[in-house]
Amino acid sequence: MIQNHIEKKRAELLTTAKTFGFGAKETIDCSVELDKLIWAYQENRLRE
Repeated sequence: MIQNHIEKKRAELLTTAKTFGFGAKETIDCSVELDKLIWAYQENRLRE
């Protein structure tokens, strides 16, 4: 389920931010990926 992917990506984001810092490219890239997952989840909810 997409919710599981969101939770895993959120955990990855926190780890990446702690490792590289909040402004690092790795953290921002991970944040963008999380945003895409959340948008996909919201779009699916609207279709139901």
